[in-house]
Amino acid sequence: MAEHGYDGSLRSVQRFWAKHYPAPAIRARRRVETPPGVQAQADWAHFPQVVIDGEAKNLIASKMVLSHSRKNAIVWSESKDMLSWLGCHSEAFRRLGGVPATVRIDNEKTAMVRGAGAWGIINKSYRRYAMTLHFHVDACPPRQPQCKGKIERRVRDQRFAIDPRRYPWSSLEDLQQWTDAQLTARSNQLICPATGLTVAESWAAERRKLTPLPEVLPEPFDDVGVRMVGIDCLVAFEGRQYSVPFAQGWIRIDEPVAAKG
Repeated sequence: MAEHGYDGSLRSVQRFWAKHYPAPAIRARRRVETPPGVQAQADWAHFPQVVIDGEAKNLIASKMVLSHSRKNAIVWSESKDMLSWLGCHSEAFRRLGGVPATVRIDNEKTAMVRGAGAWGIINKSYRRYAMTLHFHVDACPPRQPQCKGKIERRVRDQRFAIDPRRYPWSSLEDLQQWTDAQLTARSNQLICPATGLTVAESWAAERRKLTPLPEVLPEPFDDVGVRMVGIDCLVAFEGRQYSVPFAQGWIRIDEPVAAKG
């Protein structure tokens, strides 16, 4: 307006630009791949009205996919509490054959206490679990699903290829075995975009880059109690005694000690 004396609206300028300078039919895209063993993406997927033992239930699929090889694991659960979140993580790591360096997650309440993304606060139980298995929790920025596009793609594909609502199941274990078999068969057919090989072949090479699983995985628990630590740094719980690090114990002195000096 100042330089050319135009008195029209901004919208009219935008319409003129779109008419004479349209967007290209094909946009150039650059694929950025994750190195092997670096990242996995995890998320929930809801499947209502799945018939289990003659009863329609609302099931939740805990999905995890290795970003490099696209090898994915699905673990079925009936709830989204912290026990299910950690238990499904352990079962997914077993199926993937190891632990990646980072796990990218959505801002689920089971994982994030408050906030979202890099500025969010991770749940203490989940943080301790991640420290035990040596992986970093990478929370996505809010309202940006493209930051975990690989797991979003797997959720969409599952609703077409591995939908449990097509058949009745005798038990949740029966459904889990069928799901594992379907994923194994598909990994031998699908091609990994990063390597040009099948997902199964790419996963076999990526497994060498994953952190090996410990002999005993952390067992989630929901029984929390407060106990007084004794003078011998032992705490009693459910008929047993457990040692506590000295720095965390409460040391009781029955008699006053005179200070020297």
